[in-house]
Amino acid sequence: MNHFDIIIIGAGSGGLNIAGFMRRLGFKILLVDKSDANIGGDCLNFGCVPSKALIHVARTIATSRKSKEYGLSVGGAVEIEKVIAHIHRSKEIIRTHEHADWFRSLGIDVVLGEAKMVGPREIQVGDERYSAKRIVIATGSRPRELDIPGIQEALTYTNETIFSITELPKRFVFIGGGPISVELGQAFAQLGSSVTIVSREDHILPREDSTMSAVLAAHMEKDGVLFQFGASPVRVEGGAVLVVKDNAGTETKIPFDALFIGIGRVLNVEGLDLEKAGVAVEKGKIVVDRFLGTTNSSIFTVGDVAGGHQFTHAAELHAATLLRNMFLPRLFWKPLNSDHLSWVTYTSPEIATFGLGEEELKKRNTTYRVL
Repeated sequence: MNHFDIIIIGAGSGGLNIAGFMRRLGFKILLVDKSDANIGGDCLNFGCVPSKALIHVARTIATSRKSKEYGLSVGGAVEIEKVIAHIHRSKEIIRTHEHADWFRSLGIDVVLGEAKMVGPREIQVGDERYSAKRIVIATGSRPRELDIPGIQEALTYTNETIFSITELPKRFVFIGGGPISVELGQAFAQLGSSVTIVSREDHILPREDSTMSAVLAAHMEKDGVLFQFGASPVRVEGGAVLVVKDNAGTETKIPFDALFIGIGRVLNVEGLDLEKAGVAVEKGKIVVDRFLGTTNSSIFTVGDVAGGHQFTHAAELHAATLLRNMFLPRLFWKPLNSDHLSWVTYTSPEIATFGLGEEELKKRNTTYRVL
C-alpha cells in the first residue's frame, strides 16, 4: 500500500492551498481528483475565472454602447462564440499551472479517478489503495437541480454549462436571486438578452444588506433587467413558458428561450463511502465541528463541502485554519472564524462586503453605527 502524510480529495482552491503549503514543507502529499480537467475546481472551471471573463466582455460592450453620447456610433450584434472563445482562453492561462503533470513536477503525487473511503485512514482509487495520517475532503459542490413539471422540455443552463453556450438567448430567465444568477443575469442583459430574474425572496442577494441590494436592483433595472420577486417556479409549459406563483397563489407566465437554474448548491459527498471511515453525514452534509474536523479525528473538510460560505476566499480561509492547527497540539487549536471574511459580488456596481452584517451584530448585542 502507498502511504502518505496527507491525502487531499479534491483539487479546488482549498485542496490546492493545503497541497502546495505542505509540499513546500517537505511532506509526502497525495492529491486526488476525478480528472485532469476537473483540477482547479469550481473557481477555474465554472466559477470565478470564466464568470469574470464573461463579465469583462459584457461591460466592454455595455460601455461601447454609451459612446454614442460622445459622437461615436457602435453597431452590430454580439457573436457569442467569440465571447466563449475569450472565456476559454482566460481559463487556459490559469490552467498552465493547474494540471496533474504540473503538480507532479513540483513533487506532489497526483492520482486521477473516483476516490472512495475503505477505512479510517485509507482510500481507494481504481484498483489502488492509499493511506495517510490525515485526509482532507475538498470535493466541493454542484448546482442544485430544479425539479418541476415540464422542465425536461426546456433549454436550461447552470454555472457548469453556461460557459459553453452556442447561441445568445433573446429571452433569458434566471431562476434564483443569489450572486451567480445576479452576476450572470446582468452580464447577459449587457450582451443583449432580455433578462428576467425570478426570486422567492423579496429582494436579490439575500446574504447582503437589503439596502445595498435595493441600490443594485435599481441599477440593473436601468440595464433592462426585469425582476419577479416573491415568486416560485411551479411548471414549464411547452418548453417555452415558465409559470411562477407568488405568495398569494397568483400565477404568472413568463415566456423564455432559455432558463438559468441558480437555486443553490448540493455538496459533493455521494460515492465517497464516508461511512466506511466513520464520517457521519446528515441530510447530505458532513457533520463538521468548529475546527473543520469530522467524526473521524483524522479526516477534515475544506471549501464548499465544509458548509457555510461557498466561494474561493472561504476555501482559502478554511485551508489556513487547517494548516495552522495541523502543526499544533489539539489543546492549542483555533476554530474557524469567519468574522473578518470579505467577498465581492461582481455586478455593476459591485457590492463589497467585509466582516459582520447588521443582523449578526444585533444577534450578538454589539454596539454599532450605520453610516
